[in-house]
Amino acid sequence: MAARWDSLDLLDIVARNALDPTRVALSLGGDELTYTQLVNRATTLARALRVRCGLQRGDRVALLCRNRLEYFEVELGVTRAGGILVAMSWRYSAEECISVLRRSGARIAIVDAEFEGVLNDARNAGKLPALQVLVAFAPAAAADLEYDELVVAPPGAGEAIPLAGRTLDDPHEIIFTSGTTGTPKGAVWTNGGVIWNALQQILDFGIDRDSVTFVAFDLNYIGGRHQFVWGVLHRGGIVHIKESGGFDAGRVLAAIERNRVSHILLVPTMLHDLLATPELSMTDTSSLRTIMTGGAAVSTELLAAARAALPGVHIMQVYGLTEGGGTVSYAPASLPDIKGGSAGHASTHASIRIVDDSGSVLGPDAIGEIQLQAPTVCAGYWDDSDATSQLFDADWLRTGDLGLLDAEGYLFITGRKKDLIISGGMNIFPIEIEAVLERHPHVRAAAVFGMPHERWGESVCAAVELKPGYTVSAKELTALCRESLASYKKPTRIEFLTALPRTSSGKISKGDLPTMFGSGLPA
Repeated sequence: MAARWDSLDLLDIVARNALDPTRVALSLGGDELTYTQLVNRATTLARALRVRCGLQRGDRVALLCRNRLEYFEVELGVTRAGGILVAMSWRYSAEECISVLRRSGARIAIVDAEFEGVLNDARNAGKLPALQVLVAFAPAAAADLEYDELVVAPPGAGEAIPLAGRTLDDPHEIIFTSGTTGTPKGAVWTNGGVIWNALQQILDFGIDRDSVTFVAFDLNYIGGRHQFVWGVLHRGGIVHIKESGGFDAGRVLAAIERNRVSHILLVPTMLHDLLATPELSMTDTSSLRTIMTGGAAVSTELLAAARAALPGVHIMQVYGLTEGGGTVSYAPASLPDIKGGSAGHASTHASIRIVDDSGSVLGPDAIGEIQLQAPTVCAGYWDDSDATSQLFDADWLRTGDLGLLDAEGYLFITGRKKDLIISGGMNIFPIEIEAVLERHPHVRAAAVFGMPHERWGESVCAAVELKPGYTVSAKELTALCRESLASYKKPTRIEFLTALPRTSSGKISKGDLPTMFGSGLPA
C-alpha cells in the first residue's frame, strides 16, 4: 500500500485563505496582517530559520515577547521549518526564563528587546549551553540577528527548503504549565493535535468564515492562541488581539462593538468584571454569538448573571487542561437549565470516563477521577518519561481532576486531586512558591494552597512556620516572591503558625489549612 500522506501543518490550513490577497487575518493596535502577508512572511521565516539559523528538525525555538502580530508568523514558520515552539510568558522573572530555556534545550530564541540583554548575559555565563542563536524584534543590541532580517526574502529566494519526514505526530509546541525548576512540566502538543483542536472547535462552536474573535489574553497562554483562534483562521475569519497588560473590561467591550466580535474567551474573573462595568449597558453587543468561560471554577450565579445581561449570547462553560490539548467538554446552547453548573458533554472526537482509585470505571453520578481520550491529547511531557508514563492509564489521559458524569453524559467538576491553584485562569503550582519562601534563612517550612475568591476563582495563600527565635514580616516574604516569580504567583495572604499541621508521618497536612484560614487561624 502507498504510504499515508500526513505532512499537513498549520501553514497549509491558513494558506487556502491567502487566495484572497486583501482578506485580513490578524489585527492588533491598528496594525493588520492579511492572510497573504501572514503566509508569505511565515514561509520566508521558515527558510531563514533553516538557512541562516541552522535549524534542524526537532530543534526548539523559544518565543519570549509581549503580544504582537509576529507571534503567529513565528508559530507557523517554526512548524513549517520542522522546529518545536516554546512560547514563554513575558511575565516570567529572569530566573524562570532561564529555567524554561534550559529545560527545553532551546537552540534559538526570538525575543522582545527588553529580554535580549538578560538572555545574552545568561548565555555568556554558561547558564544556557544549548542557546546558539538569539534574535531580537528591535534592532539587535546584544542579539545575534534582528527579526526583520529573517522575514524579508533575499533576491532569488524560493519556498522554504522541503523537510522530509515531517508528520502530524511531530511535536508542534512544548507548553510549560508553569515556569521554574519544580514540578511543572512541558506538555508536548503535536502538529496533528493542534489541527484536530481547531477542527473540533469549528464543529462544536459554530465557527465560520464570518467569525471574528478577540483575544483578551497573552498569546503564550493556550487560551490566547488555541481557543477560537486557529479555528477562526482555518475558516478565514478575523482575529483581533489585545495589547499585553492587565484586563480592562471597558476596552474589551469597546473592541467587541468596534470589531463586531462574534466569539470570545473570558475566564470567570474577566466575565465577572465585564458584567460589573457600567459600559456594558451602553455597548452594542449584538454581534456576539458565544462567550466561552472556563479555566477556573464557574459559579452558577455568574452563569445566570451573564445570561440575564446578555440574553442573545451563548454563555458556554467548558472544561479542559493543557495535557488534554485544550477544551475537551463544552456546554451546548441547548443545555437545559436543570444542568446548571455542568461543563457540558465531551467535545467532538473526545471521550470521557470516571474511574475510582483502583482504575475501575464508575457509573452515572459517581464521583471519581476524570479520564479522557481525544486526538488532541498531548504526546506526554518533554524529556520526562517517568512523568509521561504516570500521565496515562493505558490509552486514557489521567487528568487528576475529580468529577462525575450524569446519566445523559454531562460532566460536573467537583474538585481536584492535585494541589494546582487556578487564579484568574492562570495555573499556579504551590511547590514553586513554597521553594521560594523556604529560601529565606528564617523560614523553616511553608505550605501554599488556594482559597475560594469571588473574583479570581482562587487566591494564593501561604502558611509559614518560622525557625524558633526568628521573626519575618509578610511584606518581606511577598517581596522575595516578587523577585523570583511572575507577579500572579505571589501570595495574597501570608499567615505565620507556630507549627504547621502535620500527619503522623511528619508530612504537612495541607487539607487542614483552608479551614484554619477560613476561621481566622486561631492560636
